[in-house]
Formats: sequence, structure tokens, C-alpha cells
Amino acid sequence: MFYLRLSVLLLPVLIFSSSEAIIFSPSVFFPMMAISSLALIYWSFWLFKKKAASHPGHWWDYAVLPVIFNVSSLFYFSLEPNWFTGQLVLLVNAFFLFNYLKNAYYLVAVAEARIDKLKNLSFFGGVLAVFFSASAAYGAKVFLGYSVWPVLAGLSVAILAAWYQIFIFASSAIRKNLSFFLIAFLILCEFAAVLFFLPFSYQLLGMIMTIVFYFVVGVGRLHLLGDIPKKQLRYYLVFSILATAILVLTARWL
Repeated sequence: MFYLRLSVLLLPVLIFSSSEAIIFSPSVFFPMMAISSLALIYWSFWLFKKKAASHPGHWWDYAVLPVIFNVSSLFYFSLEPNWFTGQLVLLVNAFFLFNYLKNAYYLVAVAEARIDKLKNLSFFGGVLAVFFSASAAYGAKVFLGYSVWPVLAGLSVAILAAWYQIFIFASSAIRKNLSFFLIAFLILCEFAAVLFFLPFSYQLLGMIMTIVFYFVVGVGRLHLLGDIPKKQLRYYLVFSILATAILVLTARWL
């Protein structure tokens, strides 16, 4: 188990270091992204194969978010023109991967109570992954001239993966409310499609998509409780409307 525990630190460090090679040789972008994603998938498989404590979950449940977060952050990094911001994105990716892998390791292999921490990481990591994915998707259409539908398909996969990971710890509730989650997912995809035709920067469009995702996820978490408190619903609604209005009004400076 020593090597498995050591890999919690080494894997994010190696991913961060190898990502720097993209700056000097853009041709390694896709191979590096594929290798890092496969490494994260194998780590999750290895964790469940070598686990010391009994755990009812499946290894792929813990591979979805790290992979989508890593892929989306690398796509965003590849489009970011500012060197400092790009380095910050890579650091955020490495920091998130380390924290997620650490908590997954202690939950599965050591049987420590890490569910609440993983829930919070899944929520914030999923929201941030949607921002990276949406910004990269809208940026790919603007800078690379990609057609809307293939890019939208990729963005929909990212949204579905983030949506799935946030609610994975309440899988029984998802099965009972499957129609709600499918409708909410379709609404998110439709909103993402509409944003392709708005004349804003790709970062601003990514922020708006993230706010919408945050609102829908927040309402979904309240829905799982069996009743949606008006006070909390009002918070999500007011926050989302104000945040979107501020972004649109300041679009000239973003």
C-alpha cells in the first residue's frame, strides 16, 4: 500500500510537470492528455484492487471527476493566452487531483470517514470542470473554427460527467428521481447550445454556463431532500440572476 499512497502525491506532480511540455511542443497535447487520463483511470482501478478495507462502491465512480477535471483544465490551458493564468490553471488541476485522490484513498483503503469531504470536492470540482469545459468549447468555436455540434457534443459529455459525479454519493436517490435528472440534464445542454450564438467572450460564456450549472445542481441537491425550502431556493435564484446580470453588464471589460 506504500506505493499506492505515494502515488497520491506523485501522480498530480507528474501531470503538472508533463503539462508544461505543451508550451514548448503543442503536438504532445493529445498524447499527454490521453496518458494522464489513462493514469488516473488506472489509479482508481488499482485503488479498488489493492484496497485494505471493504468498500461497496465501484472504481469507475472515483475516476470520472479526476479525468474530466484534468481534460477540461488542459483544454482551457491550451486556449489561455496569458502565461500566468495558464500556470494557475495547471496548479489548480494538480491541487484538486491531489486532494481528491488523497480523500478517495483514505475512504476506500483506510475506511476513514471522508464522504463529506468527497461530496464537497465533487461539487466544487464539478462546477469548476464545467467552467473549464464550457470556456474551452466556446473558445474552440471562436479560435479554431470548429462546428457547433461536435463541440456541443463534447461539452454535453463533460456536463453529464460533472452532473453524475456530484450526485454519485446519492445513487439510490438518483434512481428514484431519474426523470428529474434527465430533464435537468437536457435543460443544461439546451442552454449550452444557446450560448454558442451570443456575442460574448469565451470566458464570459463559460462563466454564465457555470452559473446555470450551479443553479440547477443546487436545486437538484435540494430536491433530493424531498422538499425544496423556499429560503434556499430564493438564494440560488437571486444569486444566479445577479451574478449573470453583473457578468453581462461588465462584458466590455471581460
